[in-house]
Amino acid sequence: MKHLRRFFIIVLPLILVLLTFSSCGGKTKASDKAISVAKSAVGVADDYLDSKLSYSEASEKLSKLKDEMEYVDNLETGDAHKAADFSISTSITLLSSDIFNDSLKGTSDTYDKILKARNDLADKAGLSKR
Repeated sequence: MKHLRRFFIIVLPLILVLLTFSSCGGKTKASDKAISVAKSAVGVADDYLDSKLSYSEASEKLSKLKDEMEYVDNLETGDAHKAADFSISTSITLLSSDIFNDSLKGTSDTYDKILKARNDLADKAGLSKR
């Protein structure tokens, strides 16, 4: 578990940097597919926060949604949706890691981080915040 925790401590800041740079240069609209996946991920987060899903159930569902977003890696640099879709894909990864951290600690701080990740993703998908 310590190796996994160290992995997330190293990888999350890198993901945040990539996310920041990917959104530079003006906002573009996410593709319909990315918005649909984001909405599903928000639903998973809501169900986890409401204790309707266990960690393993939420993790499995988010893993499938991340798999659906793999197409982002193959988008051309000039694609109008690349930055926004990449941002959604990264947000789902961050949400997944926050849920993982909550499964280890389960504090009000980890709950708040999941809620923040959920609301950030909801904002990108045009959904209301919780």
